[in-house]
Amino acid sequence: MKVTNIENSGLHFTIILIPNFIEKLFGAKQKQVCYKDTEREYRMGGGGVYIDSNGRKLPPSNYIVKALDLFREQLYFKEK
Repeated sequence: MKVTNIENSGLHFTIILIPNFIEKLFGAKQKQVCYKDTEREYRMGGGGVYIDSNGRKLPPSNYIVKALDLFREQLYFKEK
């Protein structure tokens, strides 16, 4: 799945995921998922900790975590 759009509303992030060609062959559809930032919890080497709707923490090597951290950095530098 490829992250195409991220919307921010406070600590909640809504992400739209689009399947790649191989996933489309197996019948995968576009998804909209929500994640929450823990705000006060960070990992060594930078990066936030995000929780999915089931209450599980995403691992730091997850492509969604990397996309969310990049999105937050872009927002931070855009404000300055």
